[in-house]
Amino acid sequence: MTGEDFQEVVSAYYRFYPDAEVIPVKILVTDDLNRTHSEIRPECKEYLLSERPQQDFNGRLVAPHLLDEPMNILMNEYKIIEYFDSLTWLGTIAHELTHAIDYYQMARRENLANYDIIDTDKKYNVFRLWSEYHARKTGYKFRMAIISRKNSSSPEEQLKFIREEEWPYQKNLFLSNYENCSTDYDQIYFVMNLLGRYSAWCDLFPDSFTENSIIEDLEEFSWLSSLLRFLRSHETLETMYDDFGELDNLLWDYWIDF
Repeated sequence: MTGEDFQEVVSAYYRFYPDAEVIPVKILVTDDLNRTHSEIRPECKEYLLSERPQQDFNGRLVAPHLLDEPMNILMNEYKIIEYFDSLTWLGTIAHELTHAIDYYQMARRENLANYDIIDTDKKYNVFRLWSEYHARKTGYKFRMAIISRKNSSSPEEQLKFIREEEWPYQKNLFLSNYENCSTDYDQIYFVMNLLGRYSAWCDLFPDSFTENSIIEDLEEFSWLSSLLRFLRSHETLETMYDDFGELDNLLWDYWIDF
């Protein structure tokens, strides 16, 4: 993969999402996400080097300190190789680029002095969680669109695969992650990931996936339906911005504090 290949993916993203704001972004391939993160943001080095290697992550957004510098998307070299044929790396670029655009727009709406405030101030917890839903859905739909163009599988075959393999796997992964979380925030993070993917299925296969059907297989999480309905009515920062308080209240109904 070359820089030109990655830039073509970025261009394809903007063709697929023509209303998305174009922002400056750099894509870097690395064999160590934490090391490269610390090279970009040396002031974070001590914290990052104390973290586990995180080589199971596909990629990561590294926002610069100053608002006038480009966003950085780090791509895990090993994951590109491992999932090359499944085009997961395409979804990773789209996922992280969506985060980058969300951060870019939020910082300017809030007149922030730098991006670090978004990651460190608890005030922006709800924004970061919403952005996880937004990025998961956006990245997934982008990847699925590319897959549909590259192979000959019919929508019926894609739906069968999702129903019989992908959804059971993702449901069990969610339950495992949710039950093993140490904080409320982490639990909500995995909820937003699940709902982003499920919302994409609602768009792609509206006769099979709905805001209510999610609780057919997750009966103990009956509140997912109302949360998904709210998120699907707030798909952009423009529509979400004035309603972060409402989302905060919704989340407080299920978690005491995060």
